[in-house]
Amino acid sequence: MQLPLVLHCLGHLPELQIPLLQPPLPPRRSSCNPAPRRAYWLPGKPLLNPHNEQDDANHADAEFQPVEFTNSVFGPDPHNYKSAMNALDTDRWREACNTEISTLIANGTWELVELPQDAKVVQSGWVFKVKLNPDNTVERYRSKLVAKGYSQRPGYDYTEVFAPTFQPASLRLITALAAKEGFKMHSVDISSAFTYGELDEVIYIKQPEGYYQGGPNVVYKLHKLLYGLKQSARQWNKKLHSVLDHPFFPSNYHHG
Repeated sequence: MQLPLVLHCLGHLPELQIPLLQPPLPPRRSSCNPAPRRAYWLPGKPLLNPHNEQDDANHADAEFQPVEFTNSVFGPDPHNYKSAMNALDTDRWREACNTEISTLIANGTWELVELPQDAKVVQSGWVFKVKLNPDNTVERYRSKLVAKGYSQRPGYDYTEVFAPTFQPASLRLITALAAKEGFKMHSVDISSAFTYGELDEVIYIKQPEGYYQGGPNVVYKLHKLLYGLKQSARQWNKKLHSVLDHPFFPSNYHHG
């Protein structure tokens, strides 16, 4: 009985006004030519040559950008040998380089040899730094000959690189024990510490800029470590541990 009544009421409803949707505006034309879409499915050009470590090192050197620190009192330190030799204080930098080379030679760090045919050479470089006193006066000019460890090959030029590191909690513990027991504490600064570590692998490095000797294939065969090698920290820790653990070291004396 209710269905005819509903139909009768629907017959008297006003007609619904459905607004028509406007079509979207056409895109604006630009006078600039759009950039072509990159073919993302194609492999990109590699940055480095995976089969030539020499090209890799040269490419990394070319991409190097020096960083200048704004809080330096005497201006930015030279970022390479050429900059140091063209600086106003070039005599001080040359003296620092001569001191570094003389120290490494006296330590028996390397010997001059011809690069074997199938051997790879590790790049070398200079690091320059002006050390200042607390009153911002110059303490000394320091130059360090380093090896560029990024050109080393894992499995050939190095194997293990782990070395234990110092924790601030250890220093606080030692200081607290010394204060409680009334001990005197002394600090030791070992200059060029890493160069005293002994090298297990056979590594050839390029002669440093400004100190070339012999022909183009003459390189340094390392007997001791240099800063920058990936295994330097580990080998120095092993060297220091062997000295401190020696039975004739004063800390191992047993008083009866």
